[in-house]
Amino acid sequence: MAELNTLRGKHAMITPNMQAHGMLIEQVEYLLQRRMVQELELLRDRLQTVNHRLTNPATECLVRELTREEWESIQGNSNASLPGVQAIICFQESLPGGDTSRPFCRTVVDTSNVIPRDIPLYNGGTFLSADVREQTLHLLNTLLGIEARAVLRMKGEKVPKGNPKPHQDSQTAYLVRSTAHTLPRADTVPLCIAFWRMRLWNGTGWDGGLWGAWEKKSTSAEP
Repeated sequence: MAELNTLRGKHAMITPNMQAHGMLIEQVEYLLQRRMVQELELLRDRLQTVNHRLTNPATECLVRELTREEWESIQGNSNASLPGVQAIICFQESLPGGDTSRPFCRTVVDTSNVIPRDIPLYNGGTFLSADVREQTLHLLNTLLGIEARAVLRMKGEKVPKGNPKPHQDSQTAYLVRSTAHTLPRADTVPLCIAFWRMRLWNGTGWDGGLWGAWEKKSTSAEP
């Protein structure tokens, strides 16, 4: 976004007096990060009110941890079977695959369907400020606890207080899911959009058009 100052020249004919303060870039980044936190808070509040009526199986959780097997598959082949997953959020110093040119986000191929699809993998350890990263981790772990308690409640088992400890076969990475079965409980699409906006702000996600495969399908369709 170093070219942001050139906007004043491009739009001088429309807004000749337009000025941008010196902290505009920092302000936009702060607001985009705050929106991600807000969407996590809204998702938490929604699940806290509806999960006592949970009837879907445990495999339909909206947020869960990435297993070691899934993480190793992503590291080795950049693909994995991830049905219903719309985004992956990790907190690593560097992304798997050794891609240093775009450390903020990369794509992982979901092989669970006949037609593979790309899933964005966001590395919160490289673009989130320290306070937002701490809030994001806390909220994600809170969501894990809400989902775990809902599953236990559905099974008629005792529901412990607090958030569950990470399993030994999991990594510091979270899967955000959205399917026809999860939508009646809560919608994770706004959260995915909030992360996608941050991706666009950082200069990635524009390849092949803004809407990816959807745009290609609509433009190639016959009238």
